[in-house]
Amino acid sequence: MKDYQIRRIDIKGMVARVEKLFKRHEDLLLKFNNFLPNEFEINPPPKKPNTQVVDKEDAKNYLAKVKIRFQSQPYVYDLFLDIMSMFKNKDKNLDEMYEMVVSLLEDHPDLIDGFTDFLP
Repeated sequence: MKDYQIRRIDIKGMVARVEKLFKRHEDLLLKFNNFLPNEFEINPPPKKPNTQVVDKEDAKNYLAKVKIRFQSQPYVYDLFLDIMSMFKNKDKNLDEMYEMVVSLLEDHPDLIDGFTDFLP
C-alpha cells in the first residue's frame, strides 16, 4: 500500500500484490473491493476440484531450492521443515501452515509462489 501511496506502483500493481497476498483468503479479497474503483474489482478465481497430484520430483526440487537459498541461514530451512512436520502431524491446519510459511519466506516471493503450487 505504501508503494501505491508514494506512487512507486500504479493501481494495477497494487491490486496484483493484494491478490497475491490474499490468494488463499477469498473473504479478504472480496472485502478489499470496497476500497477499489469498480473497474479494478477483484474476482477470486473459481474453485477447482482437488485433483492436484504432487509430483515427488517437483517437491524434491522445491525443497532443494529452499535449502540452497538459505544455506547461510540453515535455521530457516530447519524451521520450514518443522512447519511442514507440524502440518503433517495435524498440529497446524492448512491456513496456519500457510501463514507461517508466508511469514518465514516473506522476502522471497518466488519461494512463496512455488510453495502455493503444492497447496490444494
